[in-house]
Amino acid sequence: MENSSKPAVQRKMWYNMPKHLSKRKLMAHLTSELRSRYGRRSVSVRRGDRVVILKGDFKGVEGEVMRVDRKGGRLFIEGASRENARGERVLVPISPSNVIVVKLHEDDKMRFKTERKADEKPSQERGVS
Repeated sequence: MENSSKPAVQRKMWYNMPKHLSKRKLMAHLTSELRSRYGRRSVSVRRGDRVVILKGDFKGVEGEVMRVDRKGGRLFIEGASRENARGERVLVPISPSNVIVVKLHEDDKMRFKTERKADEKPSQERGVS
């Protein structure tokens, strides 16, 4: 991909990103307990994960991720809603950088088989010293 400091070029790369790379936009930090358990700092957020909102109008709200917008790079969380002009409750989009994952949805077993091990070092596997 092209490296550019122009905001328009950055936005264009963001919106035209291929599907297999778009999940990188949806990474969120894990709590310290989950970090030690899974041996990684962040994970891509999926529907069903429980998160706490750290910034914004809904700061402190804990809820389940109801929907993930991969195109726009936003999460829709259970407790973060407002009333629209028609009087209906609508979910407010939240950036994944403003949340922390407190509980992972564990139905997908392949999600945890692809997690890297904390004690493995890639340089030792290739024989590089």
